[in-house]
Amino acid sequence: QVKLSVFLTYFRNVGPCSTVIIVLMFALFQVASVLANIWLSEWTGDEQIASGNYTYQELREKNHQYLTVYGALGAAQAFFVLVYACVGALRMVAAASLMHSSMLDRVLKAPMSFFDTTPIGRIVNRFSRDVETLDNQLPQIIFMWIMCVFSVLATLVVISINTPIFTSVILPLFVAYLAVQRFFVPTSRQLKRLEAITRSPIYSHFSETLTGSHVIRAFNVIDRFCQVCIERIDRNQVFYFAGITANR
Repeated sequence: QVKLSVFLTYFRNVGPCSTVIIVLMFALFQVASVLANIWLSEWTGDEQIASGNYTYQELREKNHQYLTVYGALGAAQAFFVLVYACVGALRMVAAASLMHSSMLDRVLKAPMSFFDTTPIGRIVNRFSRDVETLDNQLPQIIFMWIMCVFSVLATLVVISINTPIFTSVILPLFVAYLAVQRFFVPTSRQLKRLEAITRSPIYSHFSETLTGSHVIRAFNVIDRFCQVCIERIDRNQVFYFAGITANR
């Protein structure tokens, strides 16, 4: 299980103020989105406009009023998206850079016993795929998670206000969701871990092959090394495919 301290370290590198700004912008964006939908519903449901009781000038002013407010809410959503996207992109890249620098500093200062017991492929894996996850995948996942949380909360609030009986099924749905989550999260985490473990031998084999390429050609064992590489890639793809399937 990934410890909470790992995520806290990441958000500490992002910065407390930046984290608060990102969450606040997400919340304000969702509020503006809900208000825009409510305002659009009020606009389309205006009985005075539908019945044609307004004169042309009054109808034009009324529609202009609705359109102005709706446009302002749309502009507010665009502003909130711009702020959290810019702050998130800048600070999360900075956080990944800080964690990479910290990891590099510790590896360079590690004793020789560390390199004797740790495969080179595992080290390369940490500085390649894992850093790529910090740079690209983790920020997207965090954005999606925050967006889903506020979207679900806003949806539940709106539905509960309009259909109060819906509140009686929220708790059973929440329990069912937790049951699925308790089964899915450990499975997905283990598949990710196995995929990472089986990826390290690929890097090790590739590095060793490059180092001893002249010896491999001299003894004419190129096919054997190619077959070993293919077998390791196939083994890694088994867990990679299973992980993608589980996420779907």
